[in-house]
Order: sequence, then C-alpha cells, then structure tokens
Amino acid sequence: MQNTNKVMSFVSHELPGNDLELELLQTKTRLQLFKNISSQINAEMPVQQIIEQTLSEAHKSFPQFRISYCTIDSSSKMTVVHSLRPENMASIIGLQADLTDANELLEALKKCEALAVNDLRTDLRVKALSEVFTAAGARAVLIVPVRHPREALGYVAYSAPELREWTAHEIASLTDMAEYLAIALRQSHSQQEQARMGDHLRESQKMEAVGRLVGGIAHDFNNLLTAMMIYCGLLSTALGKAHRLHGHVDEIRQAGERGAHLVAQLLALTKQQVLEPKILTIDSVITGMSDMLQRMIGEDVVLLTSSADDLRSIKVDPAQLEQVILNMAINARDAMPLGGQLVIECANVFIDTRQAEEQGLVAGDYVQLRVSDTGHGMDADTRAHVFEPFFTTKELGKGTGLGLATAYGIVRQHGGNITVVSEVGKGTSFRILLPAIVSDEGAVSSRAEAVSENAVRKQETLLLVEDEDLVRRSLLETLRMSGYEVLEAAGGAQALEISDTYKGDIPLMITDLVMPGMNGRQVADRMAERRPKTAVLYMSGYTDDPRTRKMLGEGVEFFKKPFSPNALLDKIKDVLERAKARSAIVPMVPSGDSAL
Repeated sequence: MQNTNKVMSFVSHELPGNDLELELLQTKTRLQLFKNISSQINAEMPVQQIIEQTLSEAHKSFPQFRISYCTIDSSSKMTVVHSLRPENMASIIGLQADLTDANELLEALKKCEALAVNDLRTDLRVKALSEVFTAAGARAVLIVPVRHPREALGYVAYSAPELREWTAHEIASLTDMAEYLAIALRQSHSQQEQARMGDHLRESQKMEAVGRLVGGIAHDFNNLLTAMMIYCGLLSTALGKAHRLHGHVDEIRQAGERGAHLVAQLLALTKQQVLEPKILTIDSVITGMSDMLQRMIGEDVVLLTSSADDLRSIKVDPAQLEQVILNMAINARDAMPLGGQLVIECANVFIDTRQAEEQGLVAGDYVQLRVSDTGHGMDADTRAHVFEPFFTTKELGKGTGLGLATAYGIVRQHGGNITVVSEVGKGTSFRILLPAIVSDEGAVSSRAEAVSENAVRKQETLLLVEDEDLVRRSLLETLRMSGYEVLEAAGGAQALEISDTYKGDIPLMITDLVMPGMNGRQVADRMAERRPKTAVLYMSGYTDDPRTRKMLGEGVEFFKKPFSPNALLDKIKDVLERAKARSAIVPMVPSGDSAL
C-alpha cells in the first residue's frame, strides 16, 4: 500500500548532491511565483478575488496540473470553490464530496499537513474523494491546507491526470503558496472585520445621536399629548355620552393614544424607556394575553402555547413584554395570509460562556421565549435587516418598520437577546432570552388588577409642580374638578416657597421630573427635609435613560406621560392609600414589664 506516512515519505527521489543547478532553478521558480502572487493580490480585495488571482499565478507555473481551492463545512461536505485546469482535464467547480464517514481523511486534513496521494484508486485514506476526482480526470492529488492559527480556512489541491510521485519541489511550492494565500486571507478578514467594526461604531454613534433627538422630541411631544388627552377627558365628561360631539372627542383621544404609542416605539428602539419592572413568569403574561392574541391573529390561525412546569421568573416591565409578544404575533399573522399556526413556547435554558460571548450576554440562567409561525418565511437579505428601524417588507402605508426594532430594543434593555431563524417557505422562529432571577419571591401576575372608578378623595391638598404651562393648567383643572385642593408651582423654587408658607398638610406632591433649575428629585429631597410625611409622585415625558434613571433611583412612584385624566386620578388614589398605610404602621415599643 502506498502513501501511508507523512508527506516527506512520499518523496522517493531527492536531488543529487551535485545537482545544485536544478535546485537553484526550482528555488528561483518558487520565488518568482511568490513575487507574481504578491504583485497581483492585496488585502483590500474580496476574498474570492484573492483566491482566484493566487490560483491563476500558481497555474502559470504548473500548467500541467489542475489547481483547485476547496472548503469543508460543518457537515463535513467538501466543495470546490474555484479551479483552473489544462485542456485535457474536466472542470470541477462546484463539485461536492460527502466526507461524513471519511474519518481518516478528515483527521489527516485537521492536522494541517500536506497530503500527497500518488494513486487515488488505491489510497484508502482518500476513498471518499476517489470517485468524484477520478470521474473528473484526476489520478493523483496533492492537498495542502490554507492554515489559520487554529484551523484550516480551506484547501488547495493539485490534480494530475496520471499516476505520479509528487516531488519535493512541487510539495514545497504548493505549501509555500498555501501559506502566502493564508496570510492574504487573514489580512483580508482582519481588514473586513475592522471595516465592519467601524461601520458598527458609526451606526451606534448615529443611533446615539438619534436617541438623544428622540428623547428631546418625546419630552415636548408627550407634554402636548398629555394636555390633549386630559382636555379630551374633561370635555367628554362635560358633554356626556349622549352628546352628538362625544364621538368626535373620542376620536381625538384615540389619535392622542396612537401618537403616544408611536413615541413609545421610538423610545424602545433607542432603549430610552423608563422601565417599571415586576417579578413575574412569562407564561402568566401569555395566559393573560391569549384571548386578545387569538382575536388579533384571526380564526384561521391556530394559537398553540406551552411552558415548562418549573419555569423560572424574570424581572421585566410587563407592558413592555406584552408589546414584544404583540409585535411578534402581528408579524406572524401578516406572514400567514391563508392561515397557519402560531406557536409560543417558554422554557428554562442555561447560556454558557461561549454562547454568551456570541450573543452579547452574561453567562447564566435564562428564560427562553420562542415565537414561531408557519408563514412564508424570509430570505437571507431580509433576515439581515429584520431588526433595523423603519425596515419593512410590507406595502407602503401598511407598516412603519418599527415593530421588530422596538422588540429588539425592549429585549436588549432588559439584558436579553433576540435572534431569528427563517427560510423562505418554511416559516419563521424568533428566540428571545431574558435573564432568570435568582429568587422567585414577590412573583406577581402581569395583568394589572382592574382599578375602580375614580373614588375621589375629597378636600386633600396636593402640590403640583410642572414647568410646562399647558400641561400644568390641564392637570390643575382635572384635579380641582375631582375635589382636590391644589397648590400649583411652575418650578422647584416656587414649590419650596409654597411649602414653607402653607400651614396645612400636603399628603402628596406631584412633580415633573425634568425641569430647568431644579429637577424633580432635587425638589423631593428638599421637600423631605421640610415635610417628611409628604409622598411624591414623579411624572415625565422625557425618558433619557441615564439621566432619568440617575434621578429616579429605586422604589419611587413614577407616572409616564402622556396619560388620561382617569389614569392620573387612579394613580393618585393608589399612591395616597399606600402612603397612608405606611404611616399607619407604628413601631412596637416594649413595655416596662416585658423588658424584665
């Protein structure tokens, strides 16, 4: 049996000691080959062009051989990517060979050593390649890896139409050429990676600038929407449901709510929303949404849900999680115009260090939410852009392109990750990972308990601090019509002056969070020194993430603008009741007897 040892054992004839002229000629040939290659390629070329130019120069030096570049994928399938040949040999570009059972060959190739085969028909190591190569007119082959520090990038192969023993010169030439090609490919990959990182940096800087712009716009726009929705509520109450204009007022209110939803989407994709997280389980959210989801996707789409019995809890803003699920379901419905299945699954998973690095996560326990459909699926180009803001495949006017971008922003803001797997005609599956919490204490249902109609707390005094005149006037009228006595301040300094001069109790201060001069948190801190029993409710339409979070801290009452009059009154009632319950807790002081 031939060819069972390493490469050099295949070379049976060395140059005679006195044949220096031939040795010099061969060395000169190799040097000329590398000079030609170096003059033809550079790292800025696309990878395919580097391969083609290198093989072209090598073929000029060895025109009697077919020279090919091959790759082996993760399923052990070898593919000929590029090939040059003499006229008496057939083309093999695109030729594939299954190496699944070719363990000896794969082991030999993994060693990143040259593999010289004198006879394809008798060498058992290359049995998996014998049929396809001999069918293409080859009888002997020399394969050299294009080496990466840890693995082969690909393989270069010389094919000869006759039996032959590969000479040391041929082996050295091909090995050196493969090394040169490897260097060029590594440099190309490095430059492409640097370019990609540069693109990501520029994109992140652009998104940061857009985020700051969105945050500023959100502040002003949410203030306008707050005033609009409050006045709509007041006008609707004054007119009554029987009035002919009541429907018009309701349309204005709904337009305001749609505007608020659009602002929320923009803030979510720039990860600037102020979260109100709760400890819950994802299946409780899905259970609460199931009826709404079924109505939304239609009767021709079957909704299937499943969850692990021991599903871990997560800490998440339930409203944001619902928005993510809704966006997934809406896209699934649009992908199944003739009906199909929407499958929502929950499970516990562990993400190891390698997976965490790949997905930008921290290794540990996660809860996986998988949303899959049987729709028309996506091609590779669509998958590459699916989470980009304003990217949509829907017709003009039928989609904003914010749904999946919003979902991505929400998931990343909660410390998780979202990925997609999809093929045309085979449906789509979104995989969402959210960090599992260590303890399940305090787990709650995601569905808020229904609030009662505004049971107004009469004659209580509230301090309203709001720098925006339009918003302050609308809030003032709402609160006074509801029976509260309201002290109004256009800023922090004025609020403190009112506190110092007002002789009665102030159970609650409602303050805007971001104001000129003194922000809401600073006002609250100074108010706590004067009136420690006064509860504080913050409100804001500006949700710049770092600044808002720093001002808010933990355990504070926060209400996002815009809101309706009823929502505000319910929130105030809730805050006042909790403050009253806290003040009613009197520490137990041991009596004199118990101290003995």
